[in-house]
Amino acid sequence: MNDDSEDRPQSGSVHANTVAARVSEGASRGVFSTGVVLLTGGSEFIVDFVQNLGSPTCVVSRVIIPHGAMHRIIDAIERNVEGHEDRYGPIVDGSTVAEPAAGQTEPNVKEKLTAEDLTSEQLVGIGESGATVGNDNSEPSAQDVYDDIRLEPEVENGVYANALMIGHSASEFKLDFIANLYPKSIVTSRIFLSAPQLMRVLQSMKRTYSQFVARRNTSQ
Repeated sequence: MNDDSEDRPQSGSVHANTVAARVSEGASRGVFSTGVVLLTGGSEFIVDFVQNLGSPTCVVSRVIIPHGAMHRIIDAIERNVEGHEDRYGPIVDGSTVAEPAAGQTEPNVKEKLTAEDLTSEQLVGIGESGATVGNDNSEPSAQDVYDDIRLEPEVENGVYANALMIGHSASEFKLDFIANLYPKSIVTSRIFLSAPQLMRVLQSMKRTYSQFVARRNTSQ
C-alpha cells in the first residue's frame, strides 16, 4: 500500500489547549498578502497584512495579538519553517539587491516615500505606534506609510488572535489566526503568504518582539 503522506501539506500549530477551531464565515476564503506592517501597542501587537499588487496599497487583514501570545506564535512559525526546509530545502529570498559595481553610484532616493514606492519587502516591519516622524532612520515612519495605505472601516477594528495554526505547500504558507477562547476556538483571520514573504514576516516579528522585551526590561 502506498503511503501518500509525503503529498500532504505539513502543518504546525500553537494554542493553549488541544482544541478544534471553527472557521468563521468571514475568514474561510482567506486573503493573499504581500507584506505586513507591525505596530506595538500598550498591551498588544497590531499586525496589518497588506496587499500592494495594485494601487492603492490596502490592508487586507488586521490581527491584534496580545503581548503574551506573540512569542508562542513566533515559535510556531519557526518550527513550521524548519519542517518546510527539511522537506523542500532552504527558502530562497529573491528580494536581495546587488551592490553597485565599482565606479557606479546608487540611484537617487526620494525625500519621502509613499506606499506606491514601496515593495512588499520594504513594507515588512515598518514603524511602531510610538515612532516619531522625521527621525534619521532610513525607513519611513508608520504615519508616513499609513498616509498612503487604504484601511477600510470593516478592517480597521481588527480581529483578536492568541493562537496560530499553520499549513504549507512547496511555495506558500497558510496562517490561521485563532481566538482560543471559551467555549469555542474560532479562526478569525486566514492569511496566505509566499514562502519568501513568510521569512521576512517572521524576521520582522522577531525584531519587533525583541525590541518590545528590551523596552519592558529597561522600564522594570
